[in-house]
Amino acid sequence: MTTLTRTVVEELNRDYERTEAFYLVEQERLETMPEAVREGTLSWKDVEWLVRWYYRRFLTSTYNARARDAERAYRSNEWATIRATLESVIDIDDPAERVAQVHTLDGIDIPVASGMLYFIDPTRDIVMGGREWHALEGVGEINEAYPKKVRPSDYCTYLEVCTTVADRLNITFIELQRSLWRLTVETSTS
Repeated sequence: MTTLTRTVVEELNRDYERTEAFYLVEQERLETMPEAVREGTLSWKDVEWLVRWYYRRFLTSTYNARARDAERAYRSNEWATIRATLESVIDIDDPAERVAQVHTLDGIDIPVASGMLYFIDPTRDIVMGGREWHALEGVGEINEAYPKKVRPSDYCTYLEVCTTVADRLNITFIELQRSLWRLTVETSTS
């Protein structure tokens, strides 16, 4: 079993930067989206990119089919509703309430909502999906199985674990997110 240490996280982050197709655009979005949401300059395409990013980072046909369904459902939302929803979460302290609020949008499940929150404020939210959850499980940081139907309370459990790990290793959620993504690749091939 791999143990998450600062050295392991640094190595996994270097791997992420070298190998992940979306690295550069993710980095740009992480730098620009928080301000765009706060200033009200977020565009439809910015948010649609988040939905696409969540699924397309997997680069498999199964997830592409799910992405098409989610994107189609997302497009049924009115822009004013999307914008108001995302701007409203800035002032919500409770993570369960934040993720539930974003989940009210058509096509947005709890994992995709967590991704949207991550790009809105990567200092307080982190992406949660099965891959990241299984990575934490594989290193002994979380003992619960990934839920079949993810609820806001599951996101809170995940966020609490991630906060503990990030604090212990003195790393950011961005570093942890990228590590968990790469760690799953490392453990599934070893």
